[in-house]
Amino acid sequence: MKPFAHWAIHKQQKIRIATRRGAEIYGELVDLDGLARPFVYDQKRQRLTIGEPGAERGLLLDDYGFEQEDAPSRGAN
Repeated sequence: MKPFAHWAIHKQQKIRIATRRGAEIYGELVDLDGLARPFVYDQKRQRLTIGEPGAERGLLLDDYGFEQEDAPSRGAN
């Protein structure tokens, strides 16, 4: 969870956790304007998926919360 928390702080996002399933965390990211977007964070892969299904964006984070690359959408894995 630490890389995700570092990423959120750097991007000025608030994390609202709704639920957890195994190593995945589900919730909403809220920006400074109050816009909320759903997310899924996979703690094992350090993979963050942001947005609604079909319009989602996937990111791979390093141990410090920096974006490594865009990840394929969840359906592609």
